[in-house]
Amino acid sequence: MKHDDTHNELDFFKNLENDFEQSDAELWAKIEQKIESKPKKTKTVKLFWAKYAIAAMLLLVIGAGGFMKFYTTTITTNKADFAAHTLPDGSIVELNAETTLSYQPYWWQFDRSLQLAGEAFFEVEKGEQFTVYSAEGKTQVLGTSFNIFARKKDYKVFCRTGKVKVSSTKTAFQTNITAGEMAVVDNANKTGEKEKMALNNFMWWKNDKFNFVNENLPNVFAEIARQFDVEIVLENEKIADFEMTASFEKHKNVEETLALVCENFELSFEKTKGNVYQVLKK
Repeated sequence: MKHDDTHNELDFFKNLENDFEQSDAELWAKIEQKIESKPKKTKTVKLFWAKYAIAAMLLLVIGAGGFMKFYTTTITTNKADFAAHTLPDGSIVELNAETTLSYQPYWWQFDRSLQLAGEAFFEVEKGEQFTVYSAEGKTQVLGTSFNIFARKKDYKVFCRTGKVKVSSTKTAFQTNITAGEMAVVDNANKTGEKEKMALNNFMWWKNDKFNFVNENLPNVFAEIARQFDVEIVLENEKIADFEMTASFEKHKNVEETLALVCENFELSFEKTKGNVYQVLKK
């Protein structure tokens, strides 16, 4: 109804005779009260859209938070491959061959943590707690440099500078190590230990060297295969009974390295196909 028509009708009501006990003023006051008490639909519509706007904003915030929390950066090295990566806080990670490192870059300011499978050397910037998780253990620091070896069931951490806390992910074992010490987690026996370790004995891979301390031969050949991107097959299971302690330069090709190792254990090797080598007992 138009505004002018409404006023005309209201004037008409004012001119009517009132046969009731109420006065004209009282009757008119009641009519105006009823007209003003009618709901205004425009306000309801505005609130209706406001609810949707708030819900949309909440979904946007939740979605952005989820993206920041779960978006992952992954760095992977293949056999005979190495890589260096700078983390959001300026910390540097060097990855040995056949290693995978992953973390959430957009969530880094809230949680400095990574997942590691393989071997890597960390040079950590000072700041909030820095944690590296692996299948068999985790390492926590504030600002230091250290090397983690996390392959299959083996978990070893060497501290180069500062102080490092090493814990098992499967048992109650945990220990603190300082510069020049190594922690070894042994989840199979539900234990662990720490020991003094010379820098050159653990950081060999960064200097193109091989270094083995009481290492069984299957692990020695596995590391050679990893560094040269080949496959090495052991013919005799008894080879696993041998242990090797030696340090030597990384040769130009895999055959020179295999010859050096095999001659100390009366072993031989032959190339069978492609990049596959078989180690034989003489």
